[in-house]
Amino acid sequence: MYGQIIRFIIVVFLYVVKPADTKPFMNPWLSVLLFSLQFGLFYLLCKVVFVRHTRRTISPSVEDYFRTEVLLGIISIPFFAFVTYGIDIKYFLSFIPGFKASMTISNAFAFLLYFTYLCLIWFSGYEFFCKAFHTNVSIRNHLRNQIRFYSGFVIPWLVLSFFSDIVNYALPWKFFKTEGGHLISTILGFVIFSFFGVGFIVKTWQCKPLPRGPKRDLIERFLKAHQFSVRDILLWTPLASERDLTAGIMGFLPRFRYILITPALLEVLSDEELLSVIAHEMGHIRKFHMPFYLAFFTGYILIVYAFSDFVILWVLSREKLISLAATSDFFSVTVLALLTTIPFLIFLLVYFRFIFGYFSRNCERQADLYTLELLGTPLPLTNSLRKIAVLSGNVGNKRNWHHYSIIERIEFIQEAGYNPSVGEAHNKKLATKMKIWFLVVVLLVICGLAIKKSSWFERAMLDTNLKVVATAVNQSFWDPRFYAAYGGYLIEKGSYEYAEKVLTRGLLLFKDDPEILNTLAWLYATAPPPLRNPARAVELAEKATKLSPESAHIWDTLAEAYYSYGSYEKALEAINKAIDLNSPPKDYYLKQREKIQRRLIKKSS
Repeated sequence: MYGQIIRFIIVVFLYVVKPADTKPFMNPWLSVLLFSLQFGLFYLLCKVVFVRHTRRTISPSVEDYFRTEVLLGIISIPFFAFVTYGIDIKYFLSFIPGFKASMTISNAFAFLLYFTYLCLIWFSGYEFFCKAFHTNVSIRNHLRNQIRFYSGFVIPWLVLSFFSDIVNYALPWKFFKTEGGHLISTILGFVIFSFFGVGFIVKTWQCKPLPRGPKRDLIERFLKAHQFSVRDILLWTPLASERDLTAGIMGFLPRFRYILITPALLEVLSDEELLSVIAHEMGHIRKFHMPFYLAFFTGYILIVYAFSDFVILWVLSREKLISLAATSDFFSVTVLALLTTIPFLIFLLVYFRFIFGYFSRNCERQADLYTLELLGTPLPLTNSLRKIAVLSGNVGNKRNWHHYSIIERIEFIQEAGYNPSVGEAHNKKLATKMKIWFLVVVLLVICGLAIKKSSWFERAMLDTNLKVVATAVNQSFWDPRFYAAYGGYLIEKGSYEYAEKVLTRGLLLFKDDPEILNTLAWLYATAPPPLRNPARAVELAEKATKLSPESAHIWDTLAEAYYSYGSYEKALEAINKAIDLNSPPKDYYLKQREKIQRRLIKKSS
């Protein structure tokens, strides 16, 4: 389950960072053809893999099925990346109303695309699934059950996207429309869902309350005796498999907390063994594992945010990539998007696969220790683990990246039962590692934000942008955007004379380009003498506003030009027009208006 969550995160990451406004180099009909062919190729690949496994194993185990499904799930990611970056599916989807404006709509299409690959895996592996799980479920119900189960992972993302849309478009506070505000709203939405939204997941999984009877009464008495509250005890059937032997707990707050247990586990465990499993799940709450997992995920978001601009700068500043950054064609944009994504994907795999894997294994071990603490003996838990290992296909020695093997768990809990210092040492070690992790994350975020806000970073970014647009001007002689951008960066760097030459050259080539006119007007309005020329600035800015009357930044330039010329009343009119066009208005425009108003007051007095 954890592996699938990581794959979902990778898919979302690949999808989100790909721009949607670059026109594909392929003919639309060729894109449709390749889009269809790659699905066919992936289905054939899935069929071949499952057929080979079926021939190799007469009686496949559940573990065999999941191992094959995981392999194909990993293989599906390059196919997804090809559709996203090679065919550029986002460009075609961008014509759907609301696609660009709504994160919810955009993410829904991303999951729909990825679920198509998953459905091909499930469809091609249907016979293998039936043999492994010893079931005669129809293929229709099989697909429905799989979609329902994996939808539980998707719901949090879509709810989070919907929350972000509400914050961006419904709430009046300007802060949430900034980069930092968007980060805060994302984290806030994730926290709110983690506390109050798990009910959506259990409903999606169609979990039903454990019926009244000896088992439920036993569990409720145990919970009450240890003052542990839950909203309900639910029967859980992952993938509609009656043989699944597992349990879980979801939710932070008692009113929104659920204990999940499979019917098969209820049947095979004795009362004491069942209570040991319940105690283990209680341990995750009592030892604060859930808040730690939430903080762990939040830590990843904060680190990525803190270092995102630095990584982009590092990629763009490579000499061999300057020419790519200077070109706006489909190939260049796609390659750069991939190159800037790869470092974050590598970090994601390391952060979750190895660091989270370490904490997950040891938190499970700590939950086992809590069972020992509550029951006073390791016997019920070790007996339940042995039954699970045997009935699941003799998987006692099977370990994965987020769980120790059952044999390792049994040996550890038995040793802790004989020697309590073993458990104490483990708890201290885990607490220390959690503190170290917290300090490392805090230091990384502080360092990343400090770099992002530093004058060195601003200079480095400016120098890199200068190199990019300078190369672009040389490569794309007939693209006016690069002349305006080049001139703007030169002005920002203080190279006014060279900026004038670049912009004047651009204006000779593109006489009616509003961006070049606007940038040159800003230069004449703000440059120090002898380049300062308020009259020329007004002339150029007025022409630019006529060519692009809906651009707030051009009206702002006209306001600055009037201000430098001494026409403060006209400057006030122009900046008010910029504010009207930019809703909600930028703080910069408001400060510009205050500056003009102060000069008008001073002039009248």
